[in-house]
Amino acid sequence: MNEFYLNNISQLYIHRSVEKLPGTLRGLEKLRELGIHEHRVVNDRSEIPGEHLRQSTLYLSPVRGEPLGHCPGSKGHICCNYHTLDLYMGCSLGCSYCVMQSYLNFSPITIQMDTSPMIDSIRRLAETNPDRQIRVGTGEVGDSLLFDPLFQLNGELMAALADIPNLVLEFKTKTDYVDHLLQLPGRKFTVIGFSLNTDEISRAEDGYSVSIIRRFEAAKRVLDAGMSVAFHFDPMIRSGDWKPGYEKLCNSILELHQYALEECEDPGNGLWPIAWVSMGTVRFTSALRDKIADRPYLYDEYSRGRDGKFRYLQPLRAELYRLIHGNLQPILEGERPLRLYMCMESDAMWRQVFGNTPAHIPELKPIFQPLRSAP
Repeated sequence: MNEFYLNNISQLYIHRSVEKLPGTLRGLEKLRELGIHEHRVVNDRSEIPGEHLRQSTLYLSPVRGEPLGHCPGSKGHICCNYHTLDLYMGCSLGCSYCVMQSYLNFSPITIQMDTSPMIDSIRRLAETNPDRQIRVGTGEVGDSLLFDPLFQLNGELMAALADIPNLVLEFKTKTDYVDHLLQLPGRKFTVIGFSLNTDEISRAEDGYSVSIIRRFEAAKRVLDAGMSVAFHFDPMIRSGDWKPGYEKLCNSILELHQYALEECEDPGNGLWPIAWVSMGTVRFTSALRDKIADRPYLYDEYSRGRDGKFRYLQPLRAELYRLIHGNLQPILEGERPLRLYMCMESDAMWRQVFGNTPAHIPELKPIFQPLRSAP
C-alpha cells in the first residue's frame, strides 16, 4: 500500500475551504509519515498548473453539485436503484477496460473532502423511504478504498449514519485496503464489494489492482469483523480460459458462503454476510474503444445498444451469465439465499437467464424496488 502511494502521488493540491477538515488533516499526517510533505493550497482548481494535470496529482476539493446521485443505468436496461456518492473521482489502478476513460477527466484525481452535505442528503432520502432498503455506494467514478486509508472518508460516513436502520453503505474496490474499516461504528450496515475477474484476465487487464487471492483474503477479514461482503463479476470478458476461470471464482464464493454459514452471524439490516453478487459483461463507448484498440477482447462479436454502448451479442452475454448462475445455483435457495443479479441488462436478458424480471424474484425485489425522491 505505502509503496503504491509513494509511486503514484507526485503532487497534492488542497482547496482552501477544505484545508482544516478532519479528513484533510488525517491525510496530511499519513502522507508525512510516508515522506510526502509538499502541498499547495489553492482557491480554485484552475490554479493547478497544466503540467500537474495528471493522475499522480491529488486535488482535495469541496463538494461540487448534488452530493447524492442515482446510478445512471442505461437506456432500455433494468436498473437496481443504486445511489452514489462521488468521494473519490478518478483512479490510478489503470484497468484497461475502465469506462471512466471515455467520460471522466482523470487529471488530477479529485477527492471531495466534505462529507457533511453527503450525510444530509442520505438522511433525507432515508426519511422519505423508511420502508425501503437504501443502497448507497462510493465507487461509481473511482475505487472506494484506493486512497481511503489516507483520508478515511468512508469511516466518516459509517460513523455519522450508523443510526439509520434501512441504510446499506457499499464500498467497491479492487484493492485489499480494508483493515482501517474493520472496527468502526456502523460496520454492521457496511458492505465491502470486491470486483472479480478470472486470474488470467485480472493479470492482463487490471493494472495495479491486487490479485484475486488477496481480494478473497480481504473478504474473509471483513466477514470475521462482522461486516458483509459483495462480489461483482464486472466486466466479464470472454478471453483465454474464461470458463474454468469463472468456475474457479464461483467455487471460491461457495466456500466463503459455507464459511459464513458456519462461523459468521448475520450483520442485520436485512443483510447476510454475502450481501449480493452482481454480473455485467464488458461494455464500452466508441470513445473508449478508440483508446483501447489494442486489447485482444475487442476482436469478439459486439453490437451497439440503445444506450450507445457496445456489448457482446445477446447469446454470448447469456452464456456468460448462465455460467455464473449455474455454478452459484446451490446457494440461490435455502438458508441465506444469495442475491444474484445482473447490471445494466434488458428485460429480455433477465427472462433468458433468470426466467423472470427482478420485480417477480422475491430475493431481489427489495433491491430493485424504486425509491421515492427526497424533498
